[in-house]
Amino acid sequence: MEKRAKINLFFSIVAVMLLTFLFVPGQVRAEDQNMVQLDFANCSEINADTGRVTYEIEGAKYRISLYRELDFEQMQRVAITSNGMEIDLNAFPYYLEVAAVADLEDLENPDSVLPDLVSPFRKIGV
Repeated sequence: MEKRAKINLFFSIVAVMLLTFLFVPGQVRAEDQNMVQLDFANCSEINADTGRVTYEIEGAKYRISLYRELDFEQMQRVAITSNGMEIDLNAFPYYLEVAAVADLEDLENPDSVLPDLVSPFRKIGV
């Protein structure tokens, strides 16, 4: 009887371990790609040389830059090549930077230079 009790105990422990592994969630993975199309509707200019987009709203100019976050929270600028370009949100965290800019002729008048924005980065896909 003692041998049978030990066998029952052994199989009970194995059954509990198997059930535990079945209900413990494994590593969760997203789909391979999460492609997003960037549409800069009504933008004033997409500058292929600088890789940035410019908007003019009520006489003020705003420059939009695209960044991706690398290891250790380092940011790398990504060139915006065209309207409708696609990025994979699963590959990197992406951010948009919006900065107010002034024309060169406006630099003569210091009152026309817009102040820096406090928090210019906005994460995409959150």
